[in-house]
Amino acid sequence: MADRLPIFGYRRSCYVLLGLLCSSVAVAGLPQATFAMSEGSALGQLGVLLLLLLFGIGFAMAGVSHLSLVADVVPAHRRGLQVALIWAMLLVGMIVSLAFIRAFMPVFDPERMQQLYLLTIPVVIGLTLLGLVGVEKRRRREDLAEAPTAKTVEGAESAVAAFFRFLRTAAEGRTTRSFFLFIFIALMGIGIQENILEVFGAEVLGMTVGETGRFQQLWGGGALVGMFVMGAATMRWSLPKSAIINAGVAGIAAGLALLAWAASTADAALVLTALIVFGLFNGFFLVGSLTAMMDLTTPEDRGAYMGLWGLSLALANGFASIIGGALVTGLIETGLTSARDGYAGIFLLEALLMLGSLHFIRKVDIRQFQGIRREGLTEALARDV
Repeated sequence: MADRLPIFGYRRSCYVLLGLLCSSVAVAGLPQATFAMSEGSALGQLGVLLLLLLFGIGFAMAGVSHLSLVADVVPAHRRGLQVALIWAMLLVGMIVSLAFIRAFMPVFDPERMQQLYLLTIPVVIGLTLLGLVGVEKRRRREDLAEAPTAKTVEGAESAVAAFFRFLRTAAEGRTTRSFFLFIFIALMGIGIQENILEVFGAEVLGMTVGETGRFQQLWGGGALVGMFVMGAATMRWSLPKSAIINAGVAGIAAGLALLAWAASTADAALVLTALIVFGLFNGFFLVGSLTAMMDLTTPEDRGAYMGLWGLSLALANGFASIIGGALVTGLIETGLTSARDGYAGIFLLEALLMLGSLHFIRKVDIRQFQGIRREGLTEALARDV
């Protein structure tokens, strides 16, 4: 819709704002619905389900439109650093919000929690407006009439037809299928450990909650360093996206293999080293894959392609959560293997998934999108590719 139905002359900004408005309204309503659900109310259960669906739809709408906006306004050679900055602000936002929550509600209180959740709406909308003002150039009616999308699509009914045309084109394209599968397998390989890592620290290493809480800080900090290093490098040198992605995937696989060895030997120091390696190369991977996502679009279907890559990411996260929990239950909780061997096997499986994803990225040809389907490709962009 954003590709073909601008709101007030804006293709991206209004959809970002609308998506985050939906998400923040959903968050504000969750406490009351959750309290009702905890008392056995069927309406409370339905309310929680609908609010979480609204949150997911709004957040995906905002995320896809935001990345499309970055691809629209940021030159290709600056996108690596831009991605690093965006990710850094996400981490800063989480740190600041957690500090505010602890100060606002030091002890759990239902009334204070409701007030806290209601604050989501003004905070999110205020920060969104602050971030969007002046970023996207408003298009006049005559500009929109000359746009590639306007020449092929007129009105909401044609937008639906264009959507199905896009799906057919995407399904038939080898590059599209390969990149979709690459994102799916690689993100699943990265994500399996997320929900089980702290449990592993407690069961195998005997760590406390405070100690296992450092795990995410370690690999998150490593990822931040990796993103800034790679983002700055792409500003100075013309690095192929494939090389960045391959380095990231191989490094993540090495970090996971090291984590598997640390799990089998219950070596806490080696676990911390493995997480730093995993995080550092995860930063490389994020810069390479996110900028490749932006490159693997066309001007007339940029939002649709970003949505397609977002779908792959969402499916990967969902399956990773299910598979991680199922493996812990099937291998360890049933007594089939020891905790050490079970977790080592899971981490090794993740490493193999990462290496397996390289098979699909080798089939991706960015030139199909930027060289063949875009007229007037600049020499600088060609060098970047």
